[in-house]
Amino acid sequence: MMQKAADAITDGEVHVVACGPYSREALPARTPIRTFEDLAGKKIRSPEGLAAAVFQAAGASPVSIPFSEVYGALEKGIVDAADASAYVNNDATGMHDVAPYPLYPGIHSMPSMQFTVSTRVWDELSADDQAALRTWWYDAMFAMADVVGKKDAELAKRDSGSEKIHVIDWAQEDRDKLRVVARAQWESYAEKSELAKEALDANLAYMTKIGLFKN
Repeated sequence: MMQKAADAITDGEVHVVACGPYSREALPARTPIRTFEDLAGKKIRSPEGLAAAVFQAAGASPVSIPFSEVYGALEKGIVDAADASAYVNNDATGMHDVAPYPLYPGIHSMPSMQFTVSTRVWDELSADDQAALRTWWYDAMFAMADVVGKKDAELAKRDSGSEKIHVIDWAQEDRDKLRVVARAQWESYAEKSELAKEALDANLAYMTKIGLFKN
């Protein structure tokens, strides 16, 4: 699907070698957001587009702020919570000092990374070199995701016993409510183009296959 998207924009000039998720993001918050209903009225830093649409449909007020300004926005109370990064990254950048109510595991985002090259350069590589690049990327990606996942869990466990940081883990009922809202926004965005509809169908098929959705 990412290759189809690249072709639609670059007319075949870019080859997608590989892609995959980095980590399930956490959500640092200044005030407790313990349930789905607690999202109502909260100002949440969010990228524009689909992510913002989901937060808005859930009752929150998405605010577009560059990542470099997230810490300051949380510190000054410009936003109540932030779609920022993985727990380990939020910890390293001091987010929890100003937003001591992180939601973990996250409820909202699992960003994707990709490895792309010029189609011309790709075609000049031997089949063995192409396979080696693809294998290298996935091996590195899976290893990094594994390390980040373990570190996230380790830090969240450490902070769960802290007096300063209060880790919040939503009940499955609340996660299900947000997924219903999110799916409605996915389907709305899928109406924007045939490619978007095809991408959503592919994701829903995969999520059904691994048990996140039922037919």
